[in-house]
Parts: sequence; structure tokens; C-alpha cells
Amino acid sequence: MPKTPEQNQAEKIAKRGCLIFAGAVLALFSIVAIVESISDGIKDSIKKGEISAEVDRKNKIEQQSLTEAAKAVLPGINRYADLLEGKISGADHKKEAE
Repeated sequence: MPKTPEQNQAEKIAKRGCLIFAGAVLALFSIVAIVESISDGIKDSIKKGEISAEVDRKNKIEQQSLTEAAKAVLPGINRYADLLEGKISGADHKKEAE
């Protein structure tokens, strides 16, 4: 049975409505996926920043510890080097150590 022009027009409008609805659903899913991806990226960046900050803090503590240890040991090493080079005698070295 042939369709009337009004029926053809109603079908076109219905198809257009379905296409618009499908496009809107697809766009919504795309936006959700993009937002989730950006959110995951931000979370990863924050985690990396936290890890980086912790590593920096530990490195700073280690460097301070090494510096303090070096400051404590360095005078003894210098005195020993002076002793080996003959700049001071063994007796002088013992007096300084005491």
C-alpha cells in the first residue's frame, strides 16, 4: 500500500528523532569517557607528585645525614692525612685526638 506524503513526512521526522537521540547518547558516553580519562590522568599526576615529593624528602634527609657524617669524620681524616704527609708527628696526632 503506498504511503501518503504525511506518512512519509512522519517517518522522516521519526528517523531524524532517533538519529538525534542516538547521537546525543553517543555524545554523552564520549563526554563521560573523556572526563574519566582526564580524571585518571589528574589522579596519576597527583600520585606521581606525592611519590616525587616523598623521594625528594628522603633524598634531602639522606643528604643531610651524609653531610653531618662527613662533618663529623672529616677532621679525623684531615688529621690522618696530615700524619701520613708528615705535617704532624704521631705524638702530635695523639695529643689532638685526646
